Amino acid sequence: MINFNYDNPSELDIRDISINIHPSLLFVYHDYACPVCHNKHAVYSMQGGIFQPCWECQKNGYRIVKKIEPKNKILAILHKLFYVSKYE
Repeated sequence: MINFNYDNPSELDIRDISINIHPSLLFVYHDYACPVCHNKHAVYSMQGGIFQPCWECQKNGYRIVKKIEPKNKILAILHKLFYVSKYE
């Protein structure tokens, strides 16, 4: 596990990411590193406009997902009982 020892999010350097979409819309060139291993390029999802971990990290089970918090306890229980992620 990587520990960056940042006490305050304002200490993080925000990096400019260049994303170039090929005119054919089949390829995307970018300079964003994998958020898991930091060694390879991340995979850009053009459908959602987000970066996923590199292919190797995805094979190891890492994904970027949005966590949904139900608004009340009954919905939270139903969500835990019946929700199945497409990645499980």
